[in-house]
Amino acid sequence: MDMEKVIEELKRTRGPIGSHSFPKRSGIYALFLKKGSDLKEYSVTGDGLIYIGSTDNLSERAQENHFNSDSTGFSTIRRTLGAIMKEDFDLKTIPRSPGPSETNYKNYKFIAVGEKLLTDWMRNNLEIGYCPIFEDYEKIEKKMLKFLCPILNLKGCDNPYKKQIMALRKICSEEAKRNRAV
Repeated sequence: MDMEKVIEELKRTRGPIGSHSFPKRSGIYALFLKKGSDLKEYSVTGDGLIYIGSTDNLSERAQENHFNSDSTGFSTIRRTLGAIMKEDFDLKTIPRSPGPSETNYKNYKFIAVGEKLLTDWMRNNLEIGYCPIFEDYEKIEKKMLKFLCPILNLKGCDNPYKKQIMALRKICSEEAKRNRAV
């Protein structure tokens, strides 16, 4: 499948979170900001595209990771959105797990109240589209990232907001490190 067909399918399947029955197969998904929603000072393209990802299981990644209040420690987009919304929602970060591993605070999560606020914001302000693909979905994703450069993807494109977002995520990571159990 070529990139143009994938983009068409992402737009065709675009809809509110919870309105889809995602297939349990590989593919590409895209997150869009709903019309009338904003992402603070971050400029979004006309179609609202903010993030592209690929996975070997669309159902698991889209529903169970990105839109689940228990999954920020395993979702890059949740950590990024939470870092952007940290001050607005007064989000407090903690390590994703109690162990001593550095990844537990670098891949932080928020306290339960903050996780719920973030999930609610995502459900009210984002839409998702998907395209099942059996082969080469990672190659297609890389081409799409270079071509479309969504504002919240931090790898694979020349994102003008990358430094700013990484600085916000570092603040969250450092807070989680301070909050780990002694």
